[in-house]
Amino acid sequence: MKQNISIILFLFFVIFLNAQSPLEKRIDFAVQQVQIKNALRQLSLKSEVNIAFSSNFFSQKKRVSLEVKNETIDHILFQILQNTNVEYKAVGQQIVITSIPPKEKKLFTISGYLEDIESGERLISATIYCPRLGEATTTNEYGFYSLTLPEGEVEVVFKYFGCDEVFEKINLNKDVERNLALKSSLALSEVVVLGNKKRSKTELLYDDNDESIEKLKAMPTLGRGGDLIKQLNFLTGVESGVEGLGGMFVRGGNIDQNLTMIDGVNIYNPSHLLGLFSVYNYNTIKSAKLYKGDFPARYGGRISSVLDVRTKDGNIRKYHGEIAPGLLSSRLTFEGPILKNKLAFFINSRFSHIVPLSDVLFVTLGGENDLKLKIRFYDINAKIHYSSTKRNKFFLSFYAGKDAFFGKQKEQGQNGGQIDSFPNFRFEFDQNLEIKWGNDVLSFRWNHLFNNQLFSNTTFTYSQFKFGFADLETSQYIFNDTITDYSITFLEYQNYITDLGLKIDFDFIPSTKHYIRFGLGVVGHQFGTGNTSKTTDIEMPPIPIVPPSLKEYKNQFEEDVFYSAIDLDGYVEDEIKVSKSLKANVGLRFSLFGGQDNRWYGSVQPRLKIKKTFSSFWSAGASVTRTTQNLHLLTSSGLGLPIDVWIPSAEEIRPQTAWQIATSLQYERPSFTFKVESFYKKMNRLIFLKESIFKYEELTISDSTFIKGAGQSYGLEFSLEKEFKKIY
Repeated sequence: MKQNISIILFLFFVIFLNAQSPLEKRIDFAVQQVQIKNALRQLSLKSEVNIAFSSNFFSQKKRVSLEVKNETIDHILFQILQNTNVEYKAVGQQIVITSIPPKEKKLFTISGYLEDIESGERLISATIYCPRLGEATTTNEYGFYSLTLPEGEVEVVFKYFGCDEVFEKINLNKDVERNLALKSSLALSEVVVLGNKKRSKTELLYDDNDESIEKLKAMPTLGRGGDLIKQLNFLTGVESGVEGLGGMFVRGGNIDQNLTMIDGVNIYNPSHLLGLFSVYNYNTIKSAKLYKGDFPARYGGRISSVLDVRTKDGNIRKYHGEIAPGLLSSRLTFEGPILKNKLAFFINSRFSHIVPLSDVLFVTLGGENDLKLKIRFYDINAKIHYSSTKRNKFFLSFYAGKDAFFGKQKEQGQNGGQIDSFPNFRFEFDQNLEIKWGNDVLSFRWNHLFNNQLFSNTTFTYSQFKFGFADLETSQYIFNDTITDYSITFLEYQNYITDLGLKIDFDFIPSTKHYIRFGLGVVGHQFGTGNTSKTTDIEMPPIPIVPPSLKEYKNQFEEDVFYSAIDLDGYVEDEIKVSKSLKANVGLRFSLFGGQDNRWYGSVQPRLKIKKTFSSFWSAGASVTRTTQNLHLLTSSGLGLPIDVWIPSAEEIRPQTAWQIATSLQYERPSFTFKVESFYKKMNRLIFLKESIFKYEELTISDSTFIKGAGQSYGLEFSLEKEFKKIY
C-alpha cells in the first residue's frame, strides 16, 4: 500500500514539473553589449528553453547589457526586449516572440470648399494633398473636397492653377471643416508651371482634359478674346469642319456624336455664324473639360466625345463690369453681390455688328442683278446663385443664343432671257430669304452636403434648339410696260427639339482610396417639324401690285409633325487608388430609351480606365469604353448646319453603339509635356441621309430616307506642349 502511494506522489510531481511554464524557470544570466538577437540565443542555450523569433524584429544597432542572479526567464526577457515592438508568450515548453501589430490609427476627414479670394467663385479641379502621406484629392464641379487621413498632425497643401499655394498644419483628432479662399498668383503673367514632383499631371487620371481659361485668352480668333472650340481644334484627335467652319469631329466621329454642355445641360448647336464663333464665350467660362471617347460613366448619350463647360457663378464680394468692343462682335459683362457673400448674379451679353460690313463681306453682282446678304447673332449668359446655409446652395442658370441670316435678290433681264422675237418683253425676279436658329438653355441646381463625405447635386434642366426657314419669291413678265403674268412662291420650314429633364448626382468619398460617384436621370424629348409650300399664279394682275412680305405668309404651316421620346439612365463609378503608382476608374452606365413607336431600347455600358505612374515624369494609361447614342442627326452636308434635323431612335433606326480602346504614354517635365496616344473605335448602326433627299418635307423617319451602316476609326496621336514666358 505504501509503495502505491509513493508511485502516485511521484507521478504528481512529474506532472507538476511538466506543467510549469518555461517563463517561471530561474537561472543566472549575463551579457555585455550584444545585439538583441544574440542575447536571445545565449538565453536559449543557458535556460535550455527553445526561443522562437525572427532576426528582422530587431535593429542591429541596438545593444543590451544585463547581469542577474536567480531570476525568472520572464524577468530576463522583459529586460532584454523593453522598448522594442515585440511581445512574447509561452507555447507549451517553448517561448515564441512575435511583433506587436501596429495600433490602427483613427481616421478623420478634412472637408470644405475652395474659392477665389477676390470673387468668391468656387474652384473646380483644385488639388488638396498631404506630401508626407502621399494622399491627395481634387475639388468637384462645385468646389467641394473631402480628404480622409490618419489621426495626428498633418500638413495639407491647397493649390489651384494661377493661385498661390496654401500650406496648413492641422492636428487631426476629429473631423475638420476647412473652407479656404485662394489668392491669385502675381507670377501668373510671367510663367506658367505645368509640373510638380509632388502633384504632377502624371498622377491624375483625367486632368489632362482640363482647358485653362488663361490659354483661351491667348488664342487668336476673329472678334475679341479666345474661343474654346477653336482651341480644342489644336488638340490631337480633334478636327474642324470645312475650312475651319462648322462643327467638331473627334477621332473619326461625326458632329452629332459630341455631347456639348453648358452647366450640365445639353446644347444641340454650339456654333455661331456657321462656326466662326462658338456659344462658349471665354469671358463666361469657369472650367472646361474634353473627353475624347474614354469618358467616365457619369457621362452618356453620345459615342465620340464630351465637352463639359461650367460657367461663372458671379462675384459675391464686389461689383465688376466690362465693355469689350471687337471687330466682328462686342460683349458686355456685369456681376456682383445682391446680398454680400450670400446672393450674387452674373450676366454677359455678346452681339455681332457685321450688318454694316455686309457690303464688304459680300460682293454685289454686276449688271442689273442685285444680291444683298446680312447675318448677325447674339447670345446672353445669366446666372444667380444663393448660399442659404453651409450645406445648401442654389443656382439658376440661363443661356440664349440666336443667329439670323437675311438675303435679298433682285434680277432683271430683257427678253426674259429666252424670247428673242419679243424685244419689248422683260422679266423681273425678287427673292426674300430668312433663316433663323438658336439655343435656349435653363437649369436650376441644388447642392446639398449631407456630411463631410457625401455630396449631392439635383438639377432641373430645359434645353431647346429651333430652326426656321422662310423663302418668298415673286416673278413677273412685262410686255410693253404691262404685267402679263405674276407669280408668288412661298416656302417655309421649321424644326425643333425640346428637352425637359431631372437628374441627381452623388459624390461619396469614404477614403483616399475611393472616390465614388453615382446618380439617376430622366429626360423627356419632344421633336417637331412643320412646313408649308404655296404657289400663286396671277394672269393680267391689277395695277398697281402691292409686293407681298414675309410677315404675311409666315407661321401658317400646312403640316405639323410632333413626336416624343423619353430617356432614363443611371450610373455608378469608382475612382480607385490601387497603390501610390496605380489608379483606376471603374464604372457602369445603363440607359433605357422609349420612342414614339412604343418600343424600349436598353443598353449597359461598362467603362474602365487605368493609369500607371513609373516616376515623377513617366506615366502610361489604357481605357476600354462602351457608349450608346439614342438621338440621331439627319444631315445631307455633314457640316452641322442648322438645317439638319434631330430624330429619336425607332424601329427603323436603332441606337448607335461604339466600343473604343485607347492607350497613352506621357513624359512630363516642368517646361514641357510629350504624349503619345493610340485608339481603335468600332461604331455600329450609323445612319446617313441619302443624297437624293434635299427637300425639307422629305426628311421623315423611313428606310427610304437614310442609309444604315457601320464604321471604324483608329489612329496614333503625338502631341508636344510647351509653355513660354510672356514675351510682350
